Amino acid sequence: MKAITYSNYGPPDVLQLRDVEKPVPKDDEVLIKVQAAEATKSDCEMRSFKYSVKWFWLPLRIALGVRKPKRQILGGYFSGEIESIGKDVAHFSAGDQVFGTAQLRLGAYGEYVALPASYTIVAKPSNMSFAEAAAVPLGGLNALHFMGRAKIKAGEKVLINGAGGSIGAYGVQIAKSMGAEVTAVDSGIKEDLLHRIGADHFIDYTKISFASNGRTYDVIFDMVPGSSYTACIKALNPNGRYFSGNPRISVMLRSVYTTRFTNKTAKFAFARETKEELLNRLPRRFLWLNFDVFTPLVTDSTPNLSDRKPTWRSRTEYIRNDYVRHIRRQVKLYKRYKQLNADWVSLSIEHSKLAMKLKYT
Repeated sequence: MKAITYSNYGPPDVLQLRDVEKPVPKDDEVLIKVQAAEATKSDCEMRSFKYSVKWFWLPLRIALGVRKPKRQILGGYFSGEIESIGKDVAHFSAGDQVFGTAQLRLGAYGEYVALPASYTIVAKPSNMSFAEAAAVPLGGLNALHFMGRAKIKAGEKVLINGAGGSIGAYGVQIAKSMGAEVTAVDSGIKEDLLHRIGADHFIDYTKISFASNGRTYDVIFDMVPGSSYTACIKALNPNGRYFSGNPRISVMLRSVYTTRFTNKTAKFAFARETKEELLNRLPRRFLWLNFDVFTPLVTDSTPNLSDRKPTWRSRTEYIRNDYVRHIRRQVKLYKRYKQLNADWVSLSIEHSKLAMKLKYT
């Protein structure tokens, strides 16, 4: 089968499209023909092994490979069709259209992936394309996790820092559907998008800090690793709730103190990305992923995803024409950067030579 692989950590050009052995499912596994895979920030971080949250580095290095990657096919989120099942699998059948997460097994950047049937794999809604479904698990599961723990009430003011990311964008829609007044924080280029999906207010962090505008909030959902914990807590109303999706160790420690000794709550618990968390821990009205059709969490003024034209393509075309094209673009930019850097070094050398020549003439 075809797969995008990498044998060493590094820049985008370590990724290669190669022929590899097709996986064989074990007795408790399903073999999925991948139709679409989501390219995420975490894929880029695992490929380069440069993490915005630094404490991830050591445990993941041990788990994924100290000198080189143990699992050489990236991709944690996918959609596809079950081709075959192991003899102990009872709740899936060949031909089922599914989507879900491969967890740290990875492998979704290949034409096929074999995963335990117990993983977060669910039936794909009939009116979603494969490409749309593949983009749901990371953002949808994590946003549902945090918004569910926030216990948002109608009329509450919710701020989402990093609202334009895959998790933040779902958070905006879910918070809005709960009746909240939503403020989105991100770069100005994403303002129109965030208003379209339901944000009532927008703050461009490159121009002003949300912590300095004098407004306070009932809930702050923070997806930005480098944000100021102190500023976030100060921006909360009494009895306000703060949630960090990318916590530093200092945030973890300080959140315990905040929760125990103040009238505010700070939490950082991670989404486990399990079927149980999706189906059992959240209010029934948000279990739209469990139904036969996709019910977008949008308002009447926002675009309905089910009205979009299907963007499905064959798995090979999807991998080669979309992701590989994206990677090649990154490689081209990286090579251009190296060339510019080399030109700058050469220019500096010539400048030094000219300076020495003028000095002794």
